[in-house]
Amino acid sequence: MINIAFSVNKVPKRLTDERWMHNEKGYIMATAAMIHELYEALPYLKKIGAKHIWFDFDKEADVLYVSLERPQQATDTDILDDGTLLRLRGKAVVGITITNMSKRFK
Repeated sequence: MINIAFSVNKVPKRLTDERWMHNEKGYIMATAAMIHELYEALPYLKKIGAKHIWFDFDKEADVLYVSLERPQQATDTDILDDGTLLRLRGKAVVGITITNMSKRFK
């Protein structure tokens, strides 16, 4: 039997059952690894104390926007040595902008 999968460019590809199962296992393993990494980050996310956290990734600009409040209504920005931007309202961090995501986290 032939199955249809889509490439990252959304091009349909025909796969045999054997190749389909290999892809499915790879997807499950990648998802499990991602969940494990998320669990490792949870203590840090809890420390932030935000009730909600929003992530927006701009692929074209290669920038991750993390919002701890919406709307942020930031009144100031601190730039860290690595180029990360902390968006502040008073002394509270309301957002984080991480540039060059693909270079930082491979």
